[in-house]
Amino acid sequence: MVNFQLCSRDEYGQASILQTSSNLDEMTERMVREVNSLNVDNALTVDDKKRNWTAYAVKLFTKKTTYVYAEKNNRRKDIAYEINRTVKAVEKVSTPDPKKPVEGEIRIAHTDVPPVTNFSVIEILVSEIKNCDVKILLGTLDGKDWYAEDARGKVIDSLSHPDLENKTVFFIKKV
Repeated sequence: MVNFQLCSRDEYGQASILQTSSNLDEMTERMVREVNSLNVDNALTVDDKKRNWTAYAVKLFTKKTTYVYAEKNNRRKDIAYEINRTVKAVEKVSTPDPKKPVEGEIRIAHTDVPPVTNFSVIEILVSEIKNCDVKILLGTLDGKDWYAEDARGKVIDSLSHPDLENKTVFFIKKV
Protein backbone atom coordinates (compact mmCIF):
# COMPACT_ATOMS: atom_id res chain seq x y z
CA MET A 1 0.00 0.00 0.00
CA VAL A 2 1.28 3.44 -0.91
CA ASN A 3 1.32 6.11 1.77
CA PHE A 4 1.36 9.81 1.05
CA GLN A 5 2.49 12.74 3.18
CA LEU A 6 1.03 16.20 3.07
CA CYS A 7 3.97 18.59 3.47
CA SER A 8 4.66 22.29 3.39
CA ARG A 9 7.76 24.38 2.86
CA ASP A 10 7.64 27.90 4.25
CA GLU A 11 9.28 31.09 3.04
CA TYR A 12 12.41 30.26 5.09
CA GLY A 13 12.85 26.86 3.45
CA GLN A 14 11.68 24.87 6.48
CA ALA A 15 9.69 21.75 5.61
CA SER A 16 6.91 20.28 7.73
CA ILE A 17 4.96 17.04 7.50
CA LEU A 18 1.31 17.71 8.30
CA GLN A 19 -0.26 14.30 7.75
CA THR A 20 0.49 10.80 6.51
CA SER A 21 -2.24 8.67 4.95
CA SER A 22 -2.93 6.16 2.20
CA ASN A 23 -6.05 8.13 1.24
CA LEU A 24 -4.94 10.54 -1.49
CA ASP A 25 -8.30 12.30 -1.70
CA GLU A 26 -8.19 13.03 2.04
CA MET A 27 -4.70 14.49 1.67
CA THR A 28 -5.77 16.69 -1.25
CA GLU A 29 -8.80 17.98 0.65
CA ARG A 30 -6.68 18.80 3.70
CA MET A 31 -4.15 20.62 1.49
CA VAL A 32 -6.90 22.83 0.07
CA ARG A 33 -8.23 23.53 3.60
CA GLU A 34 -4.74 24.51 4.82
CA VAL A 35 -4.17 26.91 1.92
CA ASN A 36 -7.65 28.35 2.34
CA SER A 37 -7.08 28.80 6.07
CA LEU A 38 -3.93 30.85 5.51
CA ASN A 39 -5.19 33.01 2.63
CA VAL A 40 -8.94 33.37 3.10
CA ASP A 41 -9.92 32.77 6.73
CA ASN A 42 -8.74 36.13 8.01
CA ALA A 43 -10.12 39.62 8.60
CA LEU A 44 -8.72 41.16 5.41
CA THR A 45 -10.98 42.54 2.70
CA VAL A 46 -11.17 40.61 -0.56
CA ASP A 47 -8.91 43.15 -2.29
CA ASP A 48 -6.33 42.88 0.52
CA LYS A 49 -6.48 39.06 0.36
CA LYS A 50 -5.71 39.18 -3.35
CA ARG A 51 -2.65 41.36 -2.72
CA ASN A 52 -1.36 39.67 0.45
CA TRP A 53 -1.69 35.91 0.04
CA THR A 54 1.00 33.84 1.77
CA ALA A 55 0.50 30.21 0.74
CA TYR A 56 -0.37 28.16 -2.32
CA ALA A 57 -0.87 24.67 -3.68
CA VAL A 58 -0.07 23.63 -7.23
CA LYS A 59 -2.85 22.07 -9.30
CA LEU A 60 -1.90 20.20 -12.46
CA PHE A 61 -4.73 19.79 -14.96
CA THR A 62 -4.63 17.26 -17.80
CA LYS A 63 -7.41 15.58 -19.73
CA LYS A 64 -6.90 11.97 -18.69
CA THR A 65 -4.18 11.43 -16.11
CA THR A 66 -4.10 12.54 -12.49
CA TYR A 67 -0.93 14.28 -11.34
CA VAL A 68 -0.04 15.44 -7.85
CA TYR A 69 2.60 18.12 -7.34
CA ALA A 70 5.50 16.86 -5.19
CA GLU A 71 7.71 19.98 -4.99
CA LYS A 72 11.35 19.85 -6.18
CA ASN A 73 13.79 16.97 -6.48
CA ASN A 74 17.44 17.12 -5.40
CA ARG A 75 18.33 18.84 -8.70
CA ARG A 76 15.81 21.63 -7.95
CA LYS A 77 13.47 20.50 -10.74
CA ASP A 78 9.72 20.51 -10.08
CA ILE A 79 8.35 16.99 -9.93
CA ALA A 80 4.92 15.41 -9.83
CA TYR A 81 3.54 11.94 -9.30
CA GLU A 82 1.47 10.34 -12.02
CA ILE A 83 -1.31 8.58 -10.14
CA ASN A 84 -3.04 5.55 -11.64
CA ARG A 85 -5.79 4.19 -9.44
CA THR A 86 -7.09 0.66 -9.48
CA VAL A 87 -10.11 0.10 -7.28
CA LYS A 88 -10.72 -3.50 -6.33
CA ALA A 89 -13.98 -4.47 -4.69
CA VAL A 90 -13.46 -6.71 -1.69
CA GLU A 91 -16.23 -8.92 -0.40
CA LYS A 92 -16.42 -11.30 2.50
CA VAL A 93 -18.47 -14.35 1.64
CA SER A 94 -19.92 -16.54 4.33
CA THR A 95 -21.17 -20.03 3.74
CA PRO A 96 -21.96 -22.90 6.10
CA ASP A 97 -18.96 -24.93 4.95
CA PRO A 98 -16.76 -23.38 2.25
CA LYS A 99 -15.03 -26.72 1.61
CA LYS A 100 -18.28 -28.47 0.72
CA PRO A 101 -20.40 -26.20 -1.42
CA VAL A 102 -23.97 -27.35 -1.75
CA GLU A 103 -25.67 -27.27 -5.11
CA GLY A 104 -27.96 -24.25 -5.26
CA GLU A 105 -26.31 -22.77 -2.17
CA ILE A 106 -26.90 -19.08 -1.56
CA ARG A 107 -23.83 -17.14 -0.57
CA ILE A 108 -24.24 -13.95 1.40
CA ALA A 109 -21.91 -11.09 0.51
CA HIS A 110 -21.13 -8.60 3.25
CA THR A 111 -20.59 -5.16 1.77
CA ASP A 112 -19.25 -3.53 4.95
CA VAL A 113 -15.70 -3.98 3.69
CA PRO A 114 -14.47 -0.83 1.92
CA PRO A 115 -12.99 -1.20 -1.56
CA VAL A 116 -9.22 -1.32 -1.75
CA THR A 117 -7.53 1.31 -3.88
CA ASN A 118 -4.14 0.41 -5.29
CA PHE A 119 -1.98 3.21 -6.60
CA SER A 120 0.63 3.03 -9.28
CA VAL A 121 2.83 6.07 -8.62
CA ILE A 122 5.41 7.26 -11.15
CA GLU A 123 7.65 10.25 -10.54
CA ILE A 124 7.87 12.66 -13.48
CA LEU A 125 9.22 16.15 -14.08
CA VAL A 126 6.43 18.70 -14.36
CA SER A 127 8.12 20.07 -17.50
CA GLU A 128 7.70 16.65 -19.17
CA ILE A 129 3.92 16.42 -18.67
CA LYS A 130 2.25 16.95 -22.02
CA ASN A 131 -0.76 19.26 -22.33
CA CYS A 132 -0.67 20.20 -18.67
CA ASP A 133 -2.19 23.38 -17.30
CA VAL A 134 -0.44 24.57 -14.13
CA LYS A 135 -2.53 26.67 -11.77
CA ILE A 136 -1.60 28.09 -8.39
CA LEU A 137 -4.49 27.51 -5.97
CA LEU A 138 -4.88 30.10 -3.22
CA GLY A 139 -8.18 28.95 -1.73
CA THR A 140 -11.88 29.45 -2.28
CA LEU A 141 -13.41 32.91 -2.65
CA ASP A 142 -17.12 33.46 -3.23
CA GLY A 143 -17.68 29.72 -3.60
CA LYS A 144 -15.18 29.12 -6.41
CA ASP A 145 -11.51 28.24 -6.62
CA TRP A 146 -9.20 31.24 -6.42
CA TYR A 147 -6.03 31.05 -8.49
CA ALA A 148 -3.00 33.33 -8.30
CA GLU A 149 -2.71 36.26 -10.66
CA ASP A 150 0.14 38.68 -11.20
CA ALA A 151 -0.18 42.46 -10.79
CA ARG A 152 -1.62 42.77 -14.32
CA GLY A 153 -4.36 40.23 -13.59
CA LYS A 154 -2.80 37.44 -15.67
CA VAL A 155 -3.12 33.94 -14.18
CA ILE A 156 0.22 32.61 -12.92
CA ASP A 157 0.95 29.38 -14.80
CA SER A 158 4.67 28.99 -14.17
CA LEU A 159 6.26 27.47 -11.09
CA SER A 160 9.24 29.81 -11.52
CA HIS A 161 7.13 32.96 -11.35
CA PRO A 162 8.68 35.58 -9.01
CA ASP A 163 5.37 36.07 -7.13
CA LEU A 164 5.75 32.52 -5.75
CA GLU A 165 9.00 33.35 -3.98
CA ASN A 166 8.87 33.75 -0.19
CA LYS A 167 5.51 31.96 0.04
CA THR A 168 4.53 28.71 1.75
CA VAL A 169 3.93 25.87 -0.70
CA PHE A 170 1.90 22.76 0.10
CA PHE A 171 2.64 19.50 -1.69
CA ILE A 172 2.17 15.74 -1.42
CA LYS A 173 5.03 13.24 -1.24
CA LYS A 174 4.96 9.48 -1.67
CA VAL A 175 6.53 7.52 1.21
